[in-house]
Amino acid sequence: MTERELRHRMWLKAYLAPLVGRTIRSVSVGSDGFPVLTLSDGQEVLVSRDEEGNGPGFLFGLPQVFLDENGRPRGPGAGVASTSKSSAVADLFP
Repeated sequence: MTERELRHRMWLKAYLAPLVGRTIRSVSVGSDGFPVLTLSDGQEVLVSRDEEGNGPGFLFGLPQVFLDENGRPRGPGAGVASTSKSSAVADLFP
């Protein structure tokens, strides 16, 4: 790892540190297509591909979601991370 890569990792760890212990209360998609995570204190965190906001980002590690012909989640878990009907994810697909 180069010195530059090491410094970037150190910066990224410090940048993300305020999220440790926080709770995501809801998820949505903004009018600009960016995923929005709303935290328990009301703060909104947008997921971008880079710090310049050049487009929405992608979160790795989530279960794969498939949509039916009507655009609704289908298959195991139906795209909902929780079995609760009141899940914020379920609210994306009323």
